[in-house]
Formats: sequence, structure tokens, C-alpha cells
Amino acid sequence: MALGWAKPQTCFVYGTLMESSVLEALLGWVPEAQEAVLSGYRRYLVVDEEYPGIRVVDEEYPGIRPSSVENSEVSGLLIVGLTNYEVSIMDSYEGDAYQRLPVEVGRGLVMWINQ
Repeated sequence: MALGWAKPQTCFVYGTLMESSVLEALLGWVPEAQEAVLSGYRRYLVVDEEYPGIRVVDEEYPGIRPSSVENSEVSGLLIVGLTNYEVSIMDSYEGDAYQRLPVEVGRGLVMWINQ
């Protein structure tokens, strides 16, 4: 079987993964990112969940879910140029409280989100 390069991945992030210091710690570099808005979703708070290395109690972290409320949107960043391995690192960081799904962001681009 011939080996080829995997297509670079783009992810929409809306919480701690928007912080360059977090990306640097996880990936060893800070990928290119641009501001973006995800329409048709809203933020909610995730509490009392397990995260890598810590048990979060009485702390609040953002999650997002689809919303039927008119003009619902979540601001975040589109991070581009990620390898599949780097996306898997970000998945591990997010933990089991989040599920990665394809969504349409902005100009019809289909991206991954963790919700």
C-alpha cells in the first residue's frame, strides 16, 4: 500500500484551546488560527467532570450544543494545518465530556468541533 500525506485538519475551538499557551503545551507549537463564528449553537457550562489529571468540582468549563433559538452563535477560532495526530492530542485534552463532530462554519467550511 502506498503511503501518502494525510490532508491537514481544521478545527473550531471555543474554550481553553483558544489560548496559545495551551496549544503550545499540547502540540509543541501554535498553529495558524482565525476568528470564526459557529451559527446555530449556544454555549453551556460543563461542571463536575473528569479532565486529564484533575477532577473538576465546582468549576465551570464551556461546552456547546445545537440551539433552536434564533441568531444563536458561538465565537471561537478556526485552527488550521493540524495533523490527525495533533487532533487526537486535542481530543485527549478535551476528555470524554466532549464529542468531536463535523459542522459548517462561516463561509460553508466544514470543520470539527468538540461538543
